[in-house]
Amino acid sequence: MINIKLFIIIIAMVVNITIFTFLISINPVFAQSDITNQAMNNTSQLSNQTAGPQDQNQTISPEIQSLMTLDISELMDNLINAKEEVRNKNMEEALTSLTNVENQLLLLVPQPKFTNDFQKIKDSIVKGDLYKALDDISNIQTELLKAETEIFKSRLPTSQQTMQQQIDNDYVKEIIIFDIPLR
Repeated sequence: MINIKLFIIIIAMVVNITIFTFLISINPVFAQSDITNQAMNNTSQLSNQTAGPQDQNQTISPEIQSLMTLDISELMDNLINAKEEVRNKNMEEALTSLTNVENQLLLLVPQPKFTNDFQKIKDSIVKGDLYKALDDISNIQTELLKAETEIFKSRLPTSQQTMQQQIDNDYVKEIIIFDIPLR
């Protein structure tokens, strides 16, 4: 009697597995897309709970936050052009390039500390001290690179966010592999 009940239970399990496999084989795209949608919804809900960019910017100085509003690569290009013009002894073009960069930086609140250095560079160019002008332009480029690096660092996820993302990814994998709903 016990063997018959066990046999019936095993047959029922095999039938259920067979039906499940059949349903998945008929419409695997629907099952997969439904799981993926469910997983993405869960992931987006969890990621909405993690810290956003506003929290990350709190570790950045106000100067760098103000520099984030500018295109640093454009500023760097203008400074490179200014150095080329100084090297070519085309002082008018060099002064124009420097003034363009300086004007963009003067509009920032708060202004970066090196904004005042532009007047020194212009004075060096006018006096003919081109080596000093080139060195000072290089110093400004270095400061912009440092700021750009800080901006990139601020956009990297924290270790807590990285761990949360890994948990989210594992959760999505678990849903996709094990939790396939029948429809």
